[in-house]
Amino acid sequence: MSAKDLLFEIGTEEIPARFMPKALADIRQYAEEELASAHIEHSGIKTECTPRRIVLTVEKLSAAQSDSVEVSKGPLKTQAFDSDGKPTRAAEGFARSRGVETADLKVKEINGAEYVVAEKREKGQATELVLPQILDRIIRRLSFQKSMYWADPSVRFARPVRWLVALYGESAIKVEFGKVESGNRSRGHRFMGSDSVTIKDPSEYKRYMKENFVITDPEERKEMILAGIAYVEKELGARVEIDPELLEENVHLNEYPVVFYGSFDKAFLEIPEEVLVLSMAKNQRYFPVRDKEGRLMANFAGVSNNIAKDMSVVREGNERVLRARLYDAAFFWKEDLQKSLHDLAAELKSVTYQEQLGSVYDKVQRTKKLALWLTEELFFRESIPVVERAAEIAKADLVTSMVYEFADVQGVMGREYARKAGEPEAVALALYEQYLPRFAGDSIPSAPAGALIGIADRADTLAAIYKIGLEPTSSQDLRTEKSREVHQRNNMGIPA
Repeated sequence: MSAKDLLFEIGTEEIPARFMPKALADIRQYAEEELASAHIEHSGIKTECTPRRIVLTVEKLSAAQSDSVEVSKGPLKTQAFDSDGKPTRAAEGFARSRGVETADLKVKEINGAEYVVAEKREKGQATELVLPQILDRIIRRLSFQKSMYWADPSVRFARPVRWLVALYGESAIKVEFGKVESGNRSRGHRFMGSDSVTIKDPSEYKRYMKENFVITDPEERKEMILAGIAYVEKELGARVEIDPELLEENVHLNEYPVVFYGSFDKAFLEIPEEVLVLSMAKNQRYFPVRDKEGRLMANFAGVSNNIAKDMSVVREGNERVLRARLYDAAFFWKEDLQKSLHDLAAELKSVTYQEQLGSVYDKVQRTKKLALWLTEELFFRESIPVVERAAEIAKADLVTSMVYEFADVQGVMGREYARKAGEPEAVALALYEQYLPRFAGDSIPSAPAGALIGIADRADTLAAIYKIGLEPTSSQDLRTEKSREVHQRNNMGIPA
């Protein structure tokens, strides 16, 4: 019997994009472990996925398991045989527990001492007979950040499983999961493909999928997106800003990616560009577009999961959705500018930082005092006026509508509102740079004021949480503590 390829496709409702990288790594690892444990040889494992399927392909899977020899260590030779060389009860009990005759026990030197060992030989079964158990174990080992159950409460997966394809060569392998039985029928693209695609052999799988508008290889989908973006750049004479994480997310959101571009009213460009980029990328998964000088343009590039007869309809629909998002942002921007930084800073008195540590306003005052002390001690006396003013309004933007809606722009909005209020540029810059660096490899403050306030803020956080007995156990604890001030407003306090 010759080696054959194995295809195992888990068809589901749309799985969140962020789950996919781990799922692909996990199913590969589990397949390698289960096949090795079963003594089944193969020439390679490949994993692919789309939002609606996780695919495992094993090439040239041997027709049968390799014969195995299980060696078990028993008692010492001196304990297993008496002075006449006859087996003792210890030897007989060990042989009986391993299912062998005492006459078949062997003596082997292990770490300088002689032990009796039992060798149990098992002839390998046909691969086709053991695959159902192997595939069942693989799918049941998969786990996700959040799982759900549907037909059978004892079975959980990222999303409900709707179909299973399990083929070893042309032979269907029987597997059942969540009351779904495997077969040789897959499904094409939700909108452009067939609801039933018969796969006769693993070698035909990718061809049938492409005929039904499903690109199973994530790398191939990524190349399709990049090629589409290159076309958009040529059309607009501009540069599409590609964030690697956003690109990866779009790869896992689409089975057949089609890139398009759209535009929005140039009046929205008056809003800080960080807000525009965040609105496009985070909410709509669009890529921002910049001109040759690097200025943000009133355009965006998006990725559709459908080839429409008229792509202008897709463009107009996405422009309409983005327009609503940007109107919200413009409204928040306008409303926030109606309040002075002094009034915003005063509102922090009603925002609970931590139950035992008071309000965010209290924390600001502690940070200000510490920042001014650091400024003196580190001989940055010329920066005292900037540090004093910036520290006083350092967290004022946390009570703005813009930061409430887009938490990621804290600091950015502080800078922009300070500029609009006529504050010195050094003060505005410090409001932004107090948060730098935000992660490994991030930019660092370019001026002393932002650095001093940032150090004082972090030092206060550490000292305060230790004071009330909330010692951190990992870096995650510190990040959680630091992020609280963004989300706590009015009566939203965090209990100790």
